[in-house]
Amino acid sequence: SATFVENFSQADVLEMYSMRMALEPLAARQAAAEPKASLISRLHQLCDRMTQHAQAKDIAKLDRADYQFHYTIVKASQHQRLIRSYENCHIQIPGFRRDDARLTTSLQDAMAREHLQIVKCIAQRDPQSAAKAAYDHVSKALHSIENHLGIRLYDLSKLRTSKPKTSK
Repeated sequence: SATFVENFSQADVLEMYSMRMALEPLAARQAAAEPKASLISRLHQLCDRMTQHAQAKDIAKLDRADYQFHYTIVKASQHQRLIRSYENCHIQIPGFRRDDARLTTSLQDAMAREHLQIVKCIAQRDPQSAAKAAYDHVSKALHSIENHLGIRLYDLSKLRTSKPKTSK
């Protein structure tokens, strides 16, 4: 598959994270209904990778592993429209964290705990808790990004009207 880098506006980033808040809890709920041992193993492997990359301050690899973690859950949902929606939203934002000083040790630990909580709920075949853990995780990420950007999701209409998009 082709790799491309796109310059995303603040509104684009907020919209992508709001889509994640809508899609990922459903994916986690579906994945938790009948999780395979291979899924749990893969998610643990990706959690370990994220921790290693965070400790090494390799943000590009951390971003890739983080995306793979969430996309693995989306694919495990076996919900074809959800998978297509997730793919079409361009959820992966390569390099967004690269210039971000927020990746402190305490934030790394919190991210690891949140990812492991999602895995635990899926492994326990607890769809409701898996959905809640996924929602809480993405919601925290969205709030962190809102703080970083200095704008809230509910301010999107102001962003959109202040900078009209040109058509291609």
